[in-house]
Amino acid sequence: MQPALSLPESAASRPCQRDLMHRAAQWLSTLALATILITAAAGPFRPAKAAEPAANVDESRIIHADRDSANWLTYGRTYSEQRFSPLKEINDTNANQLGLAWYYDLDTNRGQEATPLIVDGFMYFTTAWSKVIALNAVTSARLWSYDPQVPPAWGVNACCDVVNRGVAL
Repeated sequence: MQPALSLPESAASRPCQRDLMHRAAQWLSTLALATILITAAAGPFRPAKAAEPAANVDESRIIHADRDSANWLTYGRTYSEQRFSPLKEINDTNANQLGLAWYYDLDTNRGQEATPLIVDGFMYFTTAWSKVIALNAVTSARLWSYDPQVPPAWGVNACCDVVNRGVAL
């Protein structure tokens, strides 16, 4: 077994060490933020009113999502993450007849990268700063929202803006 190579520490290697320390600090702050968001999110994801149903999604429903064309249960729609909709109502002969059914104004002009999830007529999505919103997918009426109150100063730690890539059910 060969001994591990070790290089003598020199003044030239110190900037690299500082870069590593800076990256480690960024990673730890990101991990801390993720832990805070996950912990904070554990309770508030409930409909605002008792009459509004919770998303009924379990392991079996996710695994068999390819049999459920009416919903988009995961980031890629199905367990195999194919990102393909089997719906046939919209095609190349009628796509030019589509129009706007509704829209929802977000409270920011920052980047948006999340894939909305659709479950039993409800839409769930995240926006910038890790906010979560639940809408009635037919009417766009907001059912509830959750703001984890991410401190704006933390935005400097984000490599690519304060975007969020989505929710999981």
